[in-house]
Amino acid sequence: PDAGQRDTVKDASFTSGERETMAGAGTPTGLGGLQFIPPLGFLSITITFLVTYTMCFRNGHTDGEPLPYISTAIQSPPESCYGALGFGLTAMVIAMGLLVKHGITLENLAACSCNGEVSYRDRLLTNAALFFGLMSSIGLLGTGAVQSSILDYVHKGFAGCIFIFIGFNFAVLCYLETKCTARYSRRTLYTRRAVLAAFWAVFVSLVVCELAFHSSTGCAILEFVDVYLYIGYTLTYVDEFRRVRLGVAHAAVPKRDECECDCVESALGGLEPAAMVAAVTSQLCPAETETEALNVPPVPSDV
Repeated sequence: PDAGQRDTVKDASFTSGERETMAGAGTPTGLGGLQFIPPLGFLSITITFLVTYTMCFRNGHTDGEPLPYISTAIQSPPESCYGALGFGLTAMVIAMGLLVKHGITLENLAACSCNGEVSYRDRLLTNAALFFGLMSSIGLLGTGAVQSSILDYVHKGFAGCIFIFIGFNFAVLCYLETKCTARYSRRTLYTRRAVLAAFWAVFVSLVVCELAFHSSTGCAILEFVDVYLYIGYTLTYVDEFRRVRLGVAHAAVPKRDECECDCVESALGGLEPAAMVAAVTSQLCPAETETEALNVPPVPSDV
């Protein structure tokens, strides 16, 4: 009988704890949406350009050009310090947006598939797009950290990574979006394809202008156009990001005393006083008595 009562109390304790945990589970709290990430990237890079170019012209670090390269505007202190900071913050914001877009793409592919799962090939392409995007962010970070006046070939290598890898990222994502057109508006899809085509056209023109004409002003204009095509493409993510919430779900954990009172009341209700005492004793000492645990022989009852 003691064992049966003990099992009853244990089962009631489990059920009570589970009930309390489920009742105390709260709704996720946090940010209402992540649509601020793309505009934040636009704002960060724009402020960086305004500050560095203003200081570059004021300090006479333009190399005699009416509109110097972006690299020239951030190669000399103090503007190089602000350039490194601004490029680093922008790279961080872009990386955040890439991670969010990665999750949205996987969710859309799963929703549009026949079995509700993402195929191995599509998952591989989605991961490749994320890799390309993160490499572009690293390129942006390296461009601000390594000035052209110190290591020109390293600086140019980082700058090339910005455009080449993000172009690959956009291209792969555009391809994957054709598999779930029901999740996007036609205007959004056409806008992204148009921006992607313009991005690659301007980038090729920039390379040709750099190698063939050596026009600093012309190349600087093409640089700005390509950078803002890059940022403009990410601005098309605003509607998608608005539906994403970032929060933490929390649950109210009941106090131990309350839990024990609930389980005892639910398990022992309606029992006789003698049976109730036996059940409580077995719950408090479920394994064996203290004298048995210490291997001490029990004291005779007549002593």
